[in-house]
Parts: sequence; C-alpha cells; structure tokens
Amino acid sequence: MSKYGRSNYSNPQAQHGAPRQYYIARYFSLNSRCKPIFSEMNHFMFLMRVSAQISTQSSSKICGLRPENLPLLKLAINQLGYKDSRPIEYSSNMITETDIHNAKILIVDDQESNVHLLESVLNTANYTSISSTMDPYKVYELHRQNHYDLILLDLKMPGMDGFQVLEALKEIEADGYLSVLVITANPDCKLRALQSGAKDFVSKPFDMAEVLARVHNLLEVRLLHQRSRSYAKTQEFMALHDPLTGLSNRRLLVERVSQAIIHAKRYDSIMAVIYLDLDGFRQINNTLGHDVGDLLLKLVAARLVAAVRQEDTVARLGGDEFVIAMPHVSNVNGVTLAAEKIIKVLSQPYNIQGNNVWVTASAGIGLYPFNGKDVNTLLKNADAALLDAKQANKNTYRISERAYM
Repeated sequence: MSKYGRSNYSNPQAQHGAPRQYYIARYFSLNSRCKPIFSEMNHFMFLMRVSAQISTQSSSKICGLRPENLPLLKLAINQLGYKDSRPIEYSSNMITETDIHNAKILIVDDQESNVHLLESVLNTANYTSISSTMDPYKVYELHRQNHYDLILLDLKMPGMDGFQVLEALKEIEADGYLSVLVITANPDCKLRALQSGAKDFVSKPFDMAEVLARVHNLLEVRLLHQRSRSYAKTQEFMALHDPLTGLSNRRLLVERVSQAIIHAKRYDSIMAVIYLDLDGFRQINNTLGHDVGDLLLKLVAARLVAAVRQEDTVARLGGDEFVIAMPHVSNVNGVTLAAEKIIKVLSQPYNIQGNNVWVTASAGIGLYPFNGKDVNTLLKNADAALLDAKQANKNTYRISERAYM
C-alpha cells in the first residue's frame, strides 16, 4: 500500500499525467517472477537490487529480490526511453542519445552507499563516463581539469557543504553553463540551492526514474548550450576572417586600422599599411589549376604571418591581394625594412604536391598621417603605390607619394 492508501501502481491512470515510473513499476508488479508491493520510497532501491549492484545482505533488507531479474531492469530502462542513437530532432544542431550517454558525469557524496547507488543506476542506463568523489574539497580541481557535463552534488557534507562547492565552481564556469543537480533530503534547501546556481534537484530517498529523467534533461541542455556557444564562436570567426586562409578579412582589417589611427593620432605618431599582391598569380591558376592556387595562397598567408610582428594584422582582401596593418611604427625606415623582408620571404620557392612553384610579390606602402587620415584614403593610396611598384619591375615596393588631401 502506498502512503496515499491504495497502491498507485495498481492503476497507472489513477493520477493524471502519471510519470513513466508508474508504468514501469506496474510492469514489475504484474510479472510473475517479481511481485513486491511497490511504494514511492522503495521503487528505486528495488531496481537497484535487480541490477545486482548492491550486496546481497543490503538488498535483502530492501526488498528481497534476486539478481537474475537484471533483464527486466534493462527492459524497464528501455521503456523509459533511454536508448542509444535516438536523435532529438527539434534542433538543427542535433544532439543524439549517444552524445548524452557519453557525456561526463561527476557524483559528489560523502556517503559511499549513495555513490554506489547512483553509479549503478547510471551504468545500467548506459551512461559511459561516470566519475565520483567523496571529498568535496576535490570537486573544484576535478571540474577544472575535466569540465564535467553534469555534477550530481550532495548538499550536506562535512567540512565543505554543497553550497560552498557551488560557489567555488562558479569561478570555473563564469561565462558558461554550470550544470549541477543537487541531492538533498531537506526540502527547505531546494530554493537556496537553485538560487546558488544549481540547475535542478532530486530528493532523498531517490526515485530512480526521476533521477534518470533529470540527469537526461540537464545533460541535453548542457550539450545544446555548448554546441550553441561553439556555433556562435564559429560564426563570429567567419564574419571576421577569410575562409580560405584564416587571415583577417576586410571588415576586421578596417577595424584594426581604425584603432591604429586613433592611437597614432593620440600620441602624435605614425602607422602604416602595406598593400601587396602576387606577381603572375593568374598564370599559376590557369596553368596549374585553382587547387594549386588555393594551396599557394595558404602558404603565402603562413609566410606573411611568420614575417611580421605579433601586433601587426595580416588580412586577405580577396584573390591574391593582402594587406598588412602596422601600428606603433617609430619611423619610415622600419616600414621599408619590413616590406623588403616580406618580398624576399615570399619570393622563395613553394613545394606544392611535390613540385616547386615560384612567385614574387609587389607592395605599396601608405603612411598615416602623410598619405591619409582615415582608413579608406590610406588603403586607396597604398593600393595606388602598389600599382606603381608593378609598373616598375615588380618584385619590389613603392611608398605612396600622394599627400593627404
């Protein structure tokens, strides 16, 4: 008999919207090999005993069931819906059941029996990456090293309680999603736990089906959060970088040059842009193919990045056109030396698909404030200087002679 009078499990329709555990319990109660009288408090312990993870002595005190009923437990878990490779189809960033079951879980409880119970039920439900600790002082370092997708945290522990652990974990997940499922036997602590950063809670004594449902839901949210953040970062990167080479694109270049101009104006100094392109690149594309041309552009990009200072910005504007923004320049001589170095580096042969490919580069230099006091004018005059270099003998540079108007 349940605490409500007649057992709820004898009629799963007795309660409107009854959770899945009522139906699973009814399955066990009707099975000829297993007819205990279920109650809300012993349902979890019964299923744990069936999984044969609790010692014989302990399990006999719980409900006296036999370990050979393990197949029944597995059937119950399947009926709860925890099946591998069942996709959640409402999101374009699809999270599968395999993703959820492979997520990293940490159990934190000072009672060894509780740790074993939770480990057993999660293992039975096909979760594959489960860790545990009985020392709350180790949680911070464990999470910092492993970044668990879910932490099952007991609130009442000696020395350092769950609330103190939550506060420490916030330092690690300051900009992330702290996925913590608190475990408590005190209903008065639930609200405080949620206010402290926990995402959900379960009450002691455990209800197995409730534990699994809450674990599953929190892991799903955590993985979706991670995927959405990763997608957002990817989109942000793509918006500011060239998809072929990974260099800054025009948008990011304009932003960096604008910042450099502001700094130079404030400190009455100069900054420079070097506008360059490859000599004869079109012929390489036409004779060796666009695949080779793309590989060449990637190699050129790598050499440019290696040849400039860390504070410089290397950008690809499209085709074989590149721009290097040089803030904090002390004198014009430093810019010309940089241009000479870049042209020399780019003229070295490139090994592409077992063949040596030669290409040279021409460059035009624009200086702030002499050749422009805004981004567009500075780039325009540097581009004009590039044309002057190409009209010379190529494989050289020219400094813009166009004064700011």
